[in-house]
Amino acid sequence: IAEPENFALPLGDTQEGGFTISRSLADGAYRWTIQSADGRYSLVTLPNLTIPSGYSLRAEVDLQMPAFDPYVCSGLVFGERDGSFDVFLVCSDRTYALYRNESGNWAELIPFTTFLSADPGDRVSTIIQVENGWADFILAGEVVDSFRISDPSGQIGLFAQPMSEKPTTVDFRNLRVFVAPSLGEAASAAAGADVPDDLAPALRL
Repeated sequence: IAEPENFALPLGDTQEGGFTISRSLADGAYRWTIQSADGRYSLVTLPNLTIPSGYSLRAEVDLQMPAFDPYVCSGLVFGERDGSFDVFLVCSDRTYALYRNESGNWAELIPFTTFLSADPGDRVSTIIQVENGWADFILAGEVVDSFRISDPSGQIGLFAQPMSEKPTTVDFRNLRVFVAPSLGEAASAAAGADVPDDLAPALRL
């Protein structure tokens, strides 16, 4: 993973009830080996990086999971504030989704959808790009979806959730985060209020 010390990523083992996770640096990756009897997720935010309001965001990471089994989802968290966050999920069965957690209550924003731009078990280049109220989601170089995001400010994080009781390994590599002042409404006039949502992302690309 790129310069892990700059992100102050936690390392070591944690055990709590039926939940166990080991975080280490191995084979050029930030590796999580996670086991949960009840499907509990793990989330790590980058403690020394907070995205301010009025800024655009591009977060990148390469994800690698088992091919199909054990079934697991991992991904990028953004807009984390006081325990609430959005998470873009990429799963070992080649599906993706976008969920929002508001103080422990989950809401589906983009349903689980199949993508074919990477083979099972391969590293998946995963990018979230947020600019002027739109989030684009890019997997293995392909824009797979877009969603209106009013405010991406907050912390960035990494996420994993095993969907079985088996020990599961997730590798995170090449974590990079870019922020810049938003270009403002003038730069996104082509995707303004009079443009249908399904057409606006195409006009911005």
